[in-house]
Amino acid sequence: MYRIFPLPYHQQGFIVAKGAQVVNAYAGSEAAFKYIDTSYAKQPAIYNSATADMTYNEVVELVSEWAVSSGISKDQYYNGMNSSTTIGSQCEMNTRYMWKYVTLQGVYATPFVSIDGLKTMGLDTFEDWAAALDPLVA
Repeated sequence: MYRIFPLPYHQQGFIVAKGAQVVNAYAGSEAAFKYIDTSYAKQPAIYNSATADMTYNEVVELVSEWAVSSGISKDQYYNGMNSSTTIGSQCEMNTRYMWKYVTLQGVYATPFVSIDGLKTMGLDTFEDWAAALDPLVA
């Protein structure tokens, strides 16, 4: 299970998170994870410094290529990003609800990992993960 937590003061993060909902709605979770992987690989393109002079719609256009490369059409992407359409409204609300849900769970930063409700921080290496997980499965 995953939860996307776009920081509330990073508008571009919300666009990317909503894009994941759109891809998932049209093409399923495998395509959504491909989109998420692409988003991380291309993250510098949406940094504040890179988008400071861009409008909301220009950022939506930039991210459209990531969605298309993940398996949906440009028309599907724009339909899903349009909050006035049925699917767009659903994707908008799913993105907002996901953010609210993880906030209620105590998430306050990214990245943040929880294992069966156990909040973990600082698991940066394989050894860190092994030390945290080994006692749980022993």
